Amino acid sequence: MSERPTTVWVTKYAVTSGIYEAFVTGENNSFLSVQHPARGDQVLVPSEWRPTREAALARANEMKAAKIASLKRQIAKLEALEF
Repeated sequence: MSERPTTVWVTKYAVTSGIYEAFVTGENNSFLSVQHPARGDQVLVPSEWRPTREAALARANEMKAAKIASLKRQIAKLEALEF
């Protein structure tokens, strides 16, 4: 089993409520259990956390770009509607 950091940066909600640091409380296979004082206990999959703030910011920027592209497609579909 590879060694995990004691704190991680959670990117699961980066687009909606931002990035936050959480304390690692356990690990089971590819799942990571974390605890945050305001958000409580959570179980995360590898795509939902990063070991460093820099990596979390890079992932959040990727998520933001994907969300913007998705919204642009949605706007284009709405604009194409005719009633």
